[in-house]
Amino acid sequence: PIIQMNINGLYNVLQKWGFIIRGGYVDIVVHKPVESKNLKKEDSTILMKKVREIIISQHKLELDESKC
Repeated sequence: PIIQMNINGLYNVLQKWGFIIRGGYVDIVVHKPVESKNLKKEDSTILMKKVREIIISQHKLELDESKC
C-alpha cells in the first residue's frame, strides 16, 4: 500500500534556500493507505489521481477550518 502523508507548516521552520531549521511547529497528517497490491503499470494514472485527490482534500479541509 501507499501511505500518503501531508506535512503542513514547513515554510515556518525551513529557510527558503537553505537547510537551516528554525524552531516551530509542523502538522503531519497520515492518511489511510491506498491499496496498490494488484495494480498494473497501466493503472498508474488511476493511482496518481487517487493520491492527488487525497492531497487536495486535505488542503480543502485546512481552508475550511481556517474560515472558522
